[in-house]
Amino acid sequence: MVGPFNSGCALVQIPILNKAAAGPVAMVSGSTTRVELTHRAVPAGQPDGLYPTGMRNFARIVASDDVQFAADAVLAKQLGERRLYLLTDGVAYDPSVLRDLSAAAERLGVRVVGDRRWGQGVPNYTSLARAVAQAHPDGIFLDGATDTGGALLVRDLRARLGRQIPIIAPDGFSDVRTLVDVAGRAAEGLAISVPIPSVESLSAAGQRFAGGFGRAVSGSVEPFSISAAQAADLLLDAIARSDGTRASIVRELLTTRIGDSIIGSFSINPEGDPVPGRVTIYKVHDGKAAVYRVITPPAELVGLG
Repeated sequence: MVGPFNSGCALVQIPILNKAAAGPVAMVSGSTTRVELTHRAVPAGQPDGLYPTGMRNFARIVASDDVQFAADAVLAKQLGERRLYLLTDGVAYDPSVLRDLSAAAERLGVRVVGDRRWGQGVPNYTSLARAVAQAHPDGIFLDGATDTGGALLVRDLRARLGRQIPIIAPDGFSDVRTLVDVAGRAAEGLAISVPIPSVESLSAAGQRFAGGFGRAVSGSVEPFSISAAQAADLLLDAIARSDGTRASIVRELLTTRIGDSIIGSFSINPEGDPVPGRVTIYKVHDGKAAVYRVITPPAELVGLG
């Protein structure tokens, strides 16, 4: 199986396919990021509870949320932030990964000076922005999504704190069109992390694929289209190397090493995660997302919370 697209579906599908009558069915996703799919017990009993046979059958080729949030902590340090304020919607991401970011930031010498939750369905966040300003941060991290009030929050934070303070957000803010529609010019300069390679950073093989795919669909190529294609290629290669049994396919999948794929060189570890975990940082410029840099956070900064 190639997929699923989102983590909520994976939480349902993995145990079903793990218990398939003829043996666990191999799964490869190009977009699921929740940590408990592979390597953390959130809630208690996962990820082992997702694999009732005791055999792993799921892999992904994108960085998990704890890797992405560690990259965001590294970015905060690179941007010269020393006093970081954390805001969360309490919905889009598991609380554990925000603790990961906080711990990674502190280890890097970036002090967390406050954290608050923003509610949904409110007309504005003026009072919250005022409370943030009173802590005198020189950086802000938004743990949430555009559609949980995040875009409106960006607008009100900028109105209160100005444009000089860096704001970092995870891939819940990757719908830049909606972000700009709501926040307007306040969205300019927002840094957004996405746990997959950008189309611009692809290898020569990736660029050739992207060009051909773009011509086939007569449009622009989204990064998740590239990662879905790589997931399919990874699974086909595992099948080709196997003896034809499901158990063999899964073993080949979880020992994969790729030297030159359309997204570059990587391997899949026994838990099903890609190594290394690369995170692309975009910045909003003239109302569009532009690649800013790529961060591979060191392993000692991942999962500290």
